[in-house]
Amino acid sequence: MAAQSIRVGTGMDLPSRMLWYFGWNRRPLYIAAAALALIGAFAVNSSAGLLFGLIPLALCIRAVQHVRQAAPNVVDSAKDAIAKVGAERAGISLDGTDHTVLAAPGSSGRILPPRSYNFSSVYISDAFFAIFAGSSFDLATRSVQLATTAEEIYFRHVSAINQQDGAIEITLTRAGKPKRIPTGNDPNGAALLATLRTKLRTPQSIPPPTPHEPVSLDPPPPITISNSDDERHCYIRASKLMEYYSDPIVIDALMEGLGVLGTVATHRMMTPQNKKAAIEAQIDHCSQTPASFWYRVPPREILAASIWRCGRDFLSERVINDKFYDVAREEDLRRPVARWLQSHGDEPYMEIQLGRRRIDVLGYSKRGPRLTAVELKNSDEEFRRGPDQMGSFAEYAHVVYLACTPAFAADYLERNADHRAVNHWDPTLLDRKLKQGGFGLLIVERDNVFEVIKPVEQTPSPDRVAKIVSGLPGFHKIDLD
Repeated sequence: MAAQSIRVGTGMDLPSRMLWYFGWNRRPLYIAAAALALIGAFAVNSSAGLLFGLIPLALCIRAVQHVRQAAPNVVDSAKDAIAKVGAERAGISLDGTDHTVLAAPGSSGRILPPRSYNFSSVYISDAFFAIFAGSSFDLATRSVQLATTAEEIYFRHVSAINQQDGAIEITLTRAGKPKRIPTGNDPNGAALLATLRTKLRTPQSIPPPTPHEPVSLDPPPPITISNSDDERHCYIRASKLMEYYSDPIVIDALMEGLGVLGTVATHRMMTPQNKKAAIEAQIDHCSQTPASFWYRVPPREILAASIWRCGRDFLSERVINDKFYDVAREEDLRRPVARWLQSHGDEPYMEIQLGRRRIDVLGYSKRGPRLTAVELKNSDEEFRRGPDQMGSFAEYAHVVYLACTPAFAADYLERNADHRAVNHWDPTLLDRKLKQGGFGLLIVERDNVFEVIKPVEQTPSPDRVAKIVSGLPGFHKIDLD
């Protein structure tokens, strides 16, 4: 994916833009000063005419002063823009997130601030931190060249965090080269180092309830962070679920959505810890009650599914769509899936005929050759014919996937649970349906794609595969540049 470029500081008025330009490009003013001095000397036939050359030089001095005064604000604008884009690439909300943008400037001139900067953005949550590094900034043109990817690192995979040669060095428990976050001389580097070390040394769990909290006589154990990156609940990653569970708005919605005893006024008087204890006690009660909608459903699944179902009455649609990575159209899934295929060595194509049907995205690898079929779904109506379509694709491709968002998967489970003949949450329904057909599952979270279910390897006829490969139209290839 090509690096994206944006400009900052576009709110300058015309005089400010002119001063900014001449502050960085002083040669025209020097030439003008020499020319005016000579013209003045000839015009008045005296060396006093040389003083006319001071006019461009005065403008030059004013331009340099303007650059030096405005530069800190322009750099801050670049930091804000990079922080926002990095949060989007990391798939997290910038509001309420502990984040830091570090600037490593290049060499400084004699009279002007450094022209070039390299930026690293770090976003810290309870379970992990995300790094968006590699963005560069040209102060003279106010142009930001954005990095293309953000990387998540879970604290449980970190063995040490140190400062080495102008960078924060992160040593992972798994073998591999340490991760480095350049800090340069940025004063925020020391604070970031201290925050990361504190998070690393702090046990990642929710505090147990106090004796005065309104829980049952035999309270359930508190819901804690998962030890597996792959664990999902209502198709939301466990770390993301715990991040959502720390949001006061979500906690208040769960109090109402789960029917925790007490009035709204009583709930408002409770501390966040008390609310969590009451929610977990209610979840435990629902899970153990035979007549309950949640009977025998794991507690963390109830928690995640309840957040999704709170979108009906207690959370805004915008909040739910953001937390479950909803997309407006099926086509919005195409590019992330195509990039995922490309990262696995496949050339991605769209709308390729496989038998009597067209596959949304087809990955072609010359090794074999090998075909990977991916069906994109974003609505229940589209998925009703999905298994039949995917079954026919298995006759032509080596593996077949369904790609969808957590929002689609959660909505599918909810529609089934709300059926009059069911009236019970079944967290494994979609998984079972896909595994029965030997299909895989890709969960798309904005630009990130996760393989949740591995597909069964198919054995399509070599003649069929060769025919499809020979007929791949170049204009259907997905361009990711």
